[in-house]
Amino acid sequence: MITIAKDNVTIPRTTWDRLRKDDYFNELIENLIDSEELADAIENTHELIDLREYDRKRRASKIHDTGK
Repeated sequence: MITIAKDNVTIPRTTWDRLRKDDYFNELIENLIDSEELADAIENTHELIDLREYDRKRRASKIHDTGK
């Protein structure tokens, strides 16, 4: 039985295992896990870098590493 409380939803292990075997539900579970990891990473990040700046640094590093 799935239980829903104020702060948590509890899914029995047998239900979890059954859903993980189904491609559709497995994809949904993976998306839920990824979204939680992303939310946690955003919450715990103290320094953000602009995407353009990151790409510029990455390209410069690649050029430097290959000697071009």
